[in-house]
Amino acid sequence: MIDAIFRDQRGRNLEAYIDNILVKSKILEGHLGDLKETLDTLRRFNLKLNPTKCTFGAASGKFLGYLVSARGIEANPDKISAILSMPSPKTAKKIQKLAGRINSLGRFISKAGDRCLPFFRCLRNNKGGQWTDKCEAAFTKLKRYLTSAPILVALKEGAVLSLYLDVSITAVSTVLVDDDKGGTTSNLI
Repeated sequence: MIDAIFRDQRGRNLEAYIDNILVKSKILEGHLGDLKETLDTLRRFNLKLNPTKCTFGAASGKFLGYLVSARGIEANPDKISAILSMPSPKTAKKIQKLAGRINSLGRFISKAGDRCLPFFRCLRNNKGGQWTDKCEAAFTKLKRYLTSAPILVALKEGAVLSLYLDVSITAVSTVLVDDDKGGTTSNLI
């Protein structure tokens, strides 16, 4: 229903998923017009908003579990903090909890399969979830990596893209990159 109602705005100045709506504007001056267009559409279809769940004019905010801003899409800081503050899991149940937390951040973790392999092997090969020195080393490296997780950006029209593929014995990883200005910086798509 939301797709049909906002088909003229989706991708241009609005993103929607089920009953979550994000109005986005390229310039601040155009934001009121974009909001008006959205509110007029809601009114036309007799749809109501819950004022306690609305935020207007925010430069960034959480949307579908991610932090969305003009810079791009970032991992939810709360999800990163949950892993950073987590003590080394010593039981199968706690290792599964770690695996779930990692899964929610997977798109922000380069070579996630290889980085997290010791955890998954620990669950698969040891019925008791025996935490090993390899698990501890991987956990420490993962925490260090998460302190500067990448930001995902929208594809720019006409941009030169590079597809990087990394294949190991245990995992396949890919990343699509938009190389900015002479390849000095890379934006993850």
